[in-house]
Amino acid sequence: FRDQLFLTSFANITEISRSLSDLKASGKKIYFYFESVSTMQYALAASVADEIYVAPQGTVNLKGFSRTGIYLRDFFARFGIRFYNFRSHEFKTAFNTFTESGMTEGEREALESLYFSLQDELERMISFGRGKKLTAGIGELIKNGPYLSSEKALSAGLIDGKLYNDEISKWARGNNYNVSR
Repeated sequence: FRDQLFLTSFANITEISRSLSDLKASGKKIYFYFESVSTMQYALAASVADEIYVAPQGTVNLKGFSRTGIYLRDFFARFGIRFYNFRSHEFKTAFNTFTESGMTEGEREALESLYFSLQDELERMISFGRGKKLTAGIGELIKNGPYLSSEKALSAGLIDGKLYNDEISKWARGNNYNVSR
């Protein structure tokens, strides 16, 4: 797979990973190449790839899940504007942006549950495919990300080598092409 810059949900990434795992189980080799790679794309590649390559100037934007929110209740109050949020349940938080000064406990609890679950799956996918190649635990590697240098990603065991885009065809043909490692 060559620089597959597509956007999709994490659920779809896990489905694609399962399908590629089936392909790999049939004896096919799977290689990924990226100019630069996002966390979700990396998780997919790491879960199934025999090898992952990044451009020498590329990055591995590996980071965990988080959310930054804005809460506008105090801002609107300065102008005499007040929103009413008719919640049916504690965890219904769609309009908290307008009615709260900060994150509610219910919102925090729901987001932590969601993000911890997603983070566990992300770490499982990467560890499953890259475990023995990684130089540290995946939690530590994510904490140290993003990797703005392909050399640092290579040193961490996140990738197998560095190639320029025009070098991929030569490498794929196997012309005794040396990959920067």
